[in-house]
Amino acid sequence: MMTKYVFLDTETTGLDPHTGGHRVIDLACIEYEDATPTGNVFNLKINPEGKKSVKKAFQVHRILDEELVDMPLAISMSNSSNLSKIPTLLYLMPHLI
Repeated sequence: MMTKYVFLDTETTGLDPHTGGHRVIDLACIEYEDATPTGNVFNLKINPEGKKSVKKAFQVHRILDEELVDMPLAISMSNSSNLSKIPTLLYLMPHLI
């Protein structure tokens, strides 16, 4: 029996989740069966509604604030078909969350 894993990664506007009111700006998933990628990949940029990335966060993710202006707002994601594209989860493996 093959085991399915989904690795999840996020990028945010800041590095400290307890201060600054930072926002998630990127959500990415990649699916593996055993040790082999299936090719099922999900990546979504999210508009942080005016919240700018701090310098240290930008140095990690290299996502320009200007790239996010026309992306969907997080509040609209609950009614979005984008989230239905996330691979079905058997085992979720968060990365640096």
